Amino acid sequence: MTRSSVNRMGIYAALGVPEVWRLRVSEGAGGLSFNVLASGAYQAQSHSLAFPLLASADVEPFLARQGQDETTIVRQFRDWVRQSLLPPPAAPQP
Repeated sequence: MTRSSVNRMGIYAALGVPEVWRLRVSEGAGGLSFNVLASGAYQAQSHSLAFPLLASADVEPFLARQGQDETTIVRQFRDWVRQSLLPPPAAPQP
């Protein structure tokens, strides 16, 4: 296992990228983090800045299915978003 010597987060901060999602895959320390730019540095947050209703804990079960059929995972995630995050459809007007 190797690590890049390039400070990617520093580059993103210098470019003013408001949010960076990072997926760490390692034994016992894996997970998704939303890193939000504040005062020139990134701070890990539990919720996305771009999608405020989305928590990293919500996405992780879908990421854990890596290796399964991607189309099925995307459909399941889309269904979850519709059921959990979107408001119910409005009733038709008479």
